[in-house]
Amino acid sequence: MALPSTEPMPVAGRPEAAAPISAAAARRGLAGDERLGPAPPLARQPPAAGAGRVTRRLQSRQRLGRLRQQLARIHPAPSCPQQAREEILDALARAGLGDWTVPELSDACVRRCSEGSICIPLLSHVIVLNPSGAFRIIDVYAGQHLYFEMPARTGRPFVLPADAIRRG
Repeated sequence: MALPSTEPMPVAGRPEAAAPISAAAARRGLAGDERLGPAPPLARQPPAAGAGRVTRRLQSRQRLGRLRQQLARIHPAPSCPQQAREEILDALARAGLGDWTVPELSDACVRRCSEGSICIPLLSHVIVLNPSGAFRIIDVYAGQHLYFEMPARTGRPFVLPADAIRRG
């Protein structure tokens, strides 16, 4: 397959020539040429603080609703962070969201809090696991709202560490 030329090409209906693109951009398909359509969107970023109400697409709301129902079915409650992560993965699978991932507790993105809790960042949520197995899922996309919370097997409630959610 030949790569597209990097020479300027006239754009249909416009007398001026299109700006030249690099060979690397052409290989990636980011030419910006009308034949390719608009450039692909960049990774979605959560809105800035105070940006107004955030709403998700209907399909996303339905998926999150199914997941919440499956998280509520966890029984017995977890007794340690590893078990809590496994229960969350099982709930994802039951909700038909097995392709969603939760990083391992040893992953580089996972942060240990000063009180022994573990913070697992996701695309638009953060899972905070207490040493007792209690956990909370926080929706950071829509203003750090509580998405789901479960106490430990012993009945001990979830306690949010002071350094769990980093601002900015």
